[in-house]
Amino acid sequence: MKKYDVVCLGCIVEDIVLTSVPRDTFYHDTTVAGSGLVSTGGDATNEAVTLAKLGNHVALLCKLGTDILGNNIISNLSQDPVDTSLIIRDKNAESVLSIVAVHPDGERSFLCKFGNQYNNMYHTDVSDEVLQSTKILTVGSFYTIPRLYGFEMSDILFRAKKFGVTTICDMGYDVAGGGKNAYDNCYRYVDYMIPSLEEARIESHITDGQNIDGMADWFLDKGAKNVIIKLGKDGCLFKNQTERYLCPAYKIKVIDTTGCGDAFVGAFTHAHLKGLSHKESCSFANAAGSLNATGKGSHLTIQNEQMILDFMNEHERG
Repeated sequence: MKKYDVVCLGCIVEDIVLTSVPRDTFYHDTTVAGSGLVSTGGDATNEAVTLAKLGNHVALLCKLGTDILGNNIISNLSQDPVDTSLIIRDKNAESVLSIVAVHPDGERSFLCKFGNQYNNMYHTDVSDEVLQSTKILTVGSFYTIPRLYGFEMSDILFRAKKFGVTTICDMGYDVAGGGKNAYDNCYRYVDYMIPSLEEARIESHITDGQNIDGMADWFLDKGAKNVIIKLGKDGCLFKNQTERYLCPAYKIKVIDTTGCGDAFVGAFTHAHLKGLSHKESCSFANAAGSLNATGKGSHLTIQNEQMILDFMNEHERG
């Protein structure tokens, strides 16, 4: 029996979330936000918390500084049912702070202080022992950990597949300048690739935003076994060599979209663990992403599986 259902590899940050922030706020001397909160965040962290609240045994694998900010992150994370024993505390690492400005329409922008904790993480930090201990490895996300570009990430994924681990990978933006297609040699080891529409467009170099199938085919041609493109309010597209589903999202009043893509990935992973079909898993993931957008913060709204099931019964799909 595996020790973990899921190990979530990737980024961990301290989020300061401010709501009702106008998009032109930096053109003014002072702007008054609607409300604020402090929470853990980062793709892997959000996925781990969602998975844990849905009843899975989840470990978070990341590197974190021993500074005050890192201590605050650990303290906040202790409130969630996530195994933190794999978090590597590094005295030479500077922890990450992210200010999340939520705009009146619920969309958000990030202002980040990256520090250097991601530059200090190597493929050797992900041991064979850890990979052998889990059913699923999620990566949150490609491009968010500069050191784990190219060979470093492909080595981790190659070893995961060698041990029979299912690999589920999210994607971010190349803010660190790793270069286009830095992960071309990784896709062959990815079971489920889950980018957003904009991330898929950038990675595939397909400028026509309507050519979603073309974007999915690009990842499939690179070797990914299954591709799910998150389409926000339009749901998601699932595609592999034999299946294609366009799954609509749920109709909601959007409060805050922070972490919705991560909630989607976490919920899809949970549904996959339960043995649901691809179509059922996408519908469940859509519901989780939509439900997350009805509250504030990256992972504070979803509390358990039944909450998502009730949401699915109570809301129409668009």
